[in-house]
Amino acid sequence: MRNRIRGTIVVALALALAGPASAAIDAAVVVRMRQANFDRLLSLHKSIRNELRQARPNGAGVSRAVLAEAQLAQQIVAWFPAGSGPDARVRTDARRGIWAEPRDFQAKAVALNGALGQLDAAARSGDPGRMRAQQRAVADACESCHETYLSRF
Repeated sequence: MRNRIRGTIVVALALALAGPASAAIDAAVVVRMRQANFDRLLSLHKSIRNELRQARPNGAGVSRAVLAEAQLAQQIVAWFPAGSGPDARVRTDARRGIWAEPRDFQAKAVALNGALGQLDAAARSGDPGRMRAQQRAVADACESCHETYLSRF
């Protein structure tokens, strides 16, 4: 799965750099790749949330899932290259602000990565209360970006 996502990223970025002749096709590929990556992030987030509902969550398991989530989250900004937004005439729930306000979008991505780093530290501590609090901080970071940049939020 990880290799397929990486392969899709490489193909999408190569197509995006190919030029305007294939812009509509590029945008469609980029949007599909972006959606697949966000689906994977959501799946990891849900697995962490479900583990933290246990009376004694497995910190090592949470840490593994957090590291996988962080690896994807570090790439979020790259999933939104120029020409892959609503103006590309492909269905996307991404708002124009991602491209109009790139510094804010990047700052929100950095905040998510910081929250994931704190969640990993909490998971390695083994303290369930700390893990739960940091998981909420990760969810808040996601929500902050979605409120601003996701049209269906």
